[in-house]
Amino acid sequence: MSYREFMDQVQAKLESLEEKDLRAMIMDWAAQTRAAERPLFLAKLVVPKSQVPAEVDTADLLAEIQAFGQRVQDGDYSAGWGWDDDLQEERELGDESWSDEVDDFFDELQQLAADGHFAEAADGHFAEAAEGYRELFAALEAGEDSGLPRWGSIDGALSTDLDEAASLYLRCVYEAAPLAERAEAVYAAVDESRLFTGQINLQQIQDCMAVPLPQLQEFLPGWVELVRRGSSPADAGHLREAIQLWRGNEGLRELARSNPAQYPEAYLEWVDALSKGQDIEALVAGVREALAAIPEDYVIRAKVAEYLGAVARVTRRPELGLEARQAAFFSDPSASRIVALLAAAWDVGSFQKTRSWAEQRLLKLVAAGGAEGSLRLGWHERAKADLPLLFHLHLLAGDHAKAFAVCQEEDERPSYYAVTPGLLMQHFLMLWLSGRGEQRQLVEKLWRQRLEQTERGLTDAYNQQLHRVRHGLQFGPEQTKHYLKWCRQQVEAYVEQVVSGQLRSSYGEAAQRLVAMAELYLNREEPRRAAEWVALYRNRFPRHRSFQLELAEALKTAGLKDRL
Repeated sequence: MSYREFMDQVQAKLESLEEKDLRAMIMDWAAQTRAAERPLFLAKLVVPKSQVPAEVDTADLLAEIQAFGQRVQDGDYSAGWGWDDDLQEERELGDESWSDEVDDFFDELQQLAADGHFAEAADGHFAEAAEGYRELFAALEAGEDSGLPRWGSIDGALSTDLDEAASLYLRCVYEAAPLAERAEAVYAAVDESRLFTGQINLQQIQDCMAVPLPQLQEFLPGWVELVRRGSSPADAGHLREAIQLWRGNEGLRELARSNPAQYPEAYLEWVDALSKGQDIEALVAGVREALAAIPEDYVIRAKVAEYLGAVARVTRRPELGLEARQAAFFSDPSASRIVALLAAAWDVGSFQKTRSWAEQRLLKLVAAGGAEGSLRLGWHERAKADLPLLFHLHLLAGDHAKAFAVCQEEDERPSYYAVTPGLLMQHFLMLWLSGRGEQRQLVEKLWRQRLEQTERGLTDAYNQQLHRVRHGLQFGPEQTKHYLKWCRQQVEAYVEQVVSGQLRSSYGEAAQRLVAMAELYLNREEPRRAAEWVALYRNRFPRHRSFQLELAEALKTAGLKDRL
């Protein structure tokens, strides 16, 4: 919550309270105050004599901040080198005494910034506060090599909200600079302290104080021209925000149209604004315009397509739903998008055509090694795909032979996914070959686990799609024999690797796969093979006590402790 929003809500709540309610609330706070904090609580119960807060001695404050920066450079806060468990590397460690100092500096600078809005305050408060912030951020950045935490960890060591502090710094720079020089001054301040200010936008600069930004509309044209010349994602974000503040949603549309490859987010924000209106057909037309203009391999295009999918659901237009799913899959393929695409195609009778189209898209991306050629350059994320996605497409289309063929290729190519096609195929086959058998606790658990590891929330929709294509997943006698043998070999190889290699952290997984294979035999009415299978590994690793305990636990989980 920003300072401005917080103060507005406080003001609104106070205005709704009667005097007796306010007194009761303060008395309740007093009753909950700890004994050691009571003097401080009483000290706060003083009516201000003036609207002007006590002034900060700016010269002393700046001198103290500079002295702190020098102590940081001199290594006064360093406690020597040591191992950092979080970073998993050696670094220079520090004590904690600096954090209270820095919090106090930020509190005084915030007070100094607030003083600038009182007529009685000296004209130089904003400029002096900006200088203090600049010096303090520089000291914190330099502290990475002198005992202070790295900049990404500093926030956790302080009570101060660093984003709000950075917003106040830029606000002071804005207020101190003449209008003609303001855009250059703010941009230079962002660039100089980018570790802390790089993600701060105009809305945050405005909301860090209760008073609106002065001369904002006069500031925006110059700011737009300045950030337009930039080439970073941050500059593009500043430009979109400024255009919307200056010229509204139509300004965003014009920016997007001017260069959709550079400003696709402008189209997304424009479409989002359209979605808040009542004109559904205008939203559909806007989405289609954006999808046609944004380069097809940009991942952000899939986010635009989601608005079309939302319209399709509300208006119950399945053809529009398929159009949305195709656009989203093309630009950002994933397992869940494959499920959604095939389900949408099934509903409109275009299953095989869509499946073939999706396969060609994935083959092209896989052949390109993830992304299409040189389009991978730049900050906009591009479409990518690998073998696991091709596996999912084949399996979800009901083509088990093609899905199994992908498993034979996986060792030849690196995978983006921890869950490989071979592992997925193994657990799918164990589930499918179990039929409707009752002994499926671990078989089902491991299958769901693999799907959730692939993508959270994937399981139910995935299984529904498999049910739609179940007739294509029926195996003949020879295929069944082949797949059973393959599953057994995969489990044998994994258990041997884990237990013989004493990979203790994987003993539980190995035991569960082993017992899941026993469940498969039981579901196929082969209890003797199930018993022999478990006995084989009890006898194979009799001295591996930890593994035997995991095996016993897996049998208990499956409800087979007394049967095998």
